[in-house]
Amino acid sequence: MERTKTLEHVAEMVQNMVRQYGRRNDIEITFYKVDDEVLETFSEYQRTKHHLLTGEEMFFIFEVRDPYAIDPQHLLYTKCVTADSVLTAAAELMDLVSKKF
Repeated sequence: MERTKTLEHVAEMVQNMVRQYGRRNDIEITFYKVDDEVLETFSEYQRTKHHLLTGEEMFFIFEVRDPYAIDPQHLLYTKCVTADSVLTAAAELMDLVSKKF
């Protein structure tokens, strides 16, 4: 459980850096250990496109739209960090966001 909390904290810190130093303020970054409950929140298309599988540890990067929209969040990217060390996971997430935002 400690690993999950640590990676959730990494996601929050990187999100704050993107919002402060990046080009976009509408980005939300979260971390999930994917289970059936998490999978149900995504469409079949998203599961296939982003290779979402039960048991994987992943960062999710969303574009936050108008809160009154039908789909207020749009999934842009995922980063699988299963079996990575915390530092490697943080580095992979930073590499992705530094190139995109």
